[in-house]
Amino acid sequence: MGLGIKEPRLRSARVPGTSVLFEQSSPASIHPEHSPSRNVELVLVPQPSRSPRDPLNWPLWKKDLTFFAICFTTALGAVISPALSTAGAEIVQEFKISFAQYALLSGWPLFSSGCAAWASQAAARVWGKRPVYLVGSLLLLATTIWSSRVTTYRGFLAARVLEGIGNGPFESIVLSSIGDMYFVHQRGLRIILYSMATFTTVNFSPIIGGYITQRHGWRTQFYIITGFLVIGLILLVFGCPEHVYQRPLKFETDVNGSAPLEAIKNDDLVVTEVTEEEASDKPKSYLEELKPFTFISGHENLLKILAQPLVCMLFPTVIWAFLLGGFWSAWDAGIAITLSQEFSGPPHLFSPSRLGYVFSFGAIGTVAAVVLGSLMADSTAKLAARHNKGLFEPEYRLWLLIPAFVVGIPGLFAFGNYAEKTDANWVVVSFLYGLITFATIFASAGAAAYVLDSHRDISVEVSVAYVMLRNFFWFGASYFLPNWLDKSGPAKVWDVVGGIQAGISVMAIAAYCFGKLSRELIDRHNPFRAL
Repeated sequence: MGLGIKEPRLRSARVPGTSVLFEQSSPASIHPEHSPSRNVELVLVPQPSRSPRDPLNWPLWKKDLTFFAICFTTALGAVISPALSTAGAEIVQEFKISFAQYALLSGWPLFSSGCAAWASQAAARVWGKRPVYLVGSLLLLATTIWSSRVTTYRGFLAARVLEGIGNGPFESIVLSSIGDMYFVHQRGLRIILYSMATFTTVNFSPIIGGYITQRHGWRTQFYIITGFLVIGLILLVFGCPEHVYQRPLKFETDVNGSAPLEAIKNDDLVVTEVTEEEASDKPKSYLEELKPFTFISGHENLLKILAQPLVCMLFPTVIWAFLLGGFWSAWDAGIAITLSQEFSGPPHLFSPSRLGYVFSFGAIGTVAAVVLGSLMADSTAKLAARHNKGLFEPEYRLWLLIPAFVVGIPGLFAFGNYAEKTDANWVVVSFLYGLITFATIFASAGAAAYVLDSHRDISVEVSVAYVMLRNFFWFGASYFLPNWLDKSGPAKVWDVVGGIQAGISVMAIAAYCFGKLSRELIDRHNPFRAL
């Protein structure tokens, strides 16, 4: 039992995700590839092939430029939803709708984004990720322009639904892009940064958006977002080459699982000879990389691809990730959606500017979580692997849930009870919201990393399954939260939510202890064999 993780009965069982991260000893004649950094005993997982087209062999600046281009538009897609958070009263008045109908302007995009995630993963498998990102970016740009010009509620709702479709690729296949380009010991930081791109903008933009709404109207926010989306599209066109690469399975040491440590010296796992196929590969020129389509898979069954994420929803690892990370992000989004409902009316009467200021500590909490998380994400996994005889287990990513439990759950209870005070101060409301946002970053990053490291061979499918479950729950929350708050008040609502999150956090112990058994069970009874 490695650090509390229960082992399968068959010690020789293949367990995807379990891999050798540090060598304890190795013969001089046969050795795996190591990190070029000072961690000379750190084994690269997965092992890079010898092809210059393998993204694992790209220079780090090229990987990070590609990652930045993706995250830039990811951040803009995340901004579009909270752009309405400070303008609830104005939109309700302009379109003569209820706050429940107003909430659906943020809820339906979440549903359509989940559906688009399903389609995006299929398209990425057949045509590669680059064209999917480009199409998503173009759709985001077009629908943001539409949103700035709408004159009816139905037209606005239609534009928002299509915005969600454009945002689908940036919510679903980014995690697998990280797996395509980075080694296990590099992924934690990038997943934290991806979470930052998603949540930092969610909390920073309303601070400025509230002021813009009050002085220039809510449509001006969409004009500004449009300009940034043009920049994002340019970055994707010129800075995001195709990074899907069909690497021979022998190099996928995080897919093959891990037998005892000395097994990694076996030629089936680590190969030092250059094959004829790899030797014939030449690096693509920059102009070749600018082509929209540079990867086309001719042997994929589209129906099978569409079915796989639905099957993945039944994986224990995906269910755990949804409960541990998806719920936290749902409540964070729920607060943003219902903020105008809770505080713009009597007795609080917060103006759009003041509603924007409520997000101030949310932004600070996000930055604090990113700084602390960047220090913890990979270092805790490396530390645990060292104490586990060099073996890495995906469950080590769940350690990131500890700060979420300690900080976030008290924040949920306190937020609801303080919101019922008739003289609530926006600074206190903002501080409590910041605690929840801090927890959300850690929980979301830990859950995403856990899913990615557990099933790297089907990273797209499990990521999409996770996103679909999360977004559909968000969509459901946009329906029931406004009415629930009206009937029960914020204290009761957020007390119940806090209790739910406390129970889920305790269940995380079971996910940590028995996660390896579930991974081995999934591999042994692979449901994909029936497809």
